[in-house]
Amino acid sequence: TSLVEKSEGAATTAVAKAEQLVARESQALRAEMVRMSQDVAELLAEQARQTKEHDRQAGDFEALKTALAQHQELASDFQELKDQCNSQNGSMANLSALESQVAVLKDMQTKQAQAQET
Repeated sequence: TSLVEKSEGAATTAVAKAEQLVARESQALRAEMVRMSQDVAELLAEQARQTKEHDRQAGDFEALKTALAQHQELASDFQELKDQCNSQNGSMANLSALESQVAVLKDMQTKQAQAQET
């Protein structure tokens, strides 16, 4: 019976060691699953942050597009006003030239009248 007892003892020890190994491996796998779950949570949080940043940048881009369109509209309005001013300045120059010619003609008329009187 001593050989049977030794065999049973060896089998019991082997089973106990196997159970300990399974328990250690199971605990290691659970710890790895916890780490992986934390990594996934961190990745999801980073993705949410990046999505929020992207949305903010998209809003900034739309605001810039709107500002650019307004700037272009104002530049067009400014050019139109500038053209009108240049046109009016041309008209004012013509008017000034006409006034000068009228003054010369009046002066000539006055001199002619004075010459005729003498």
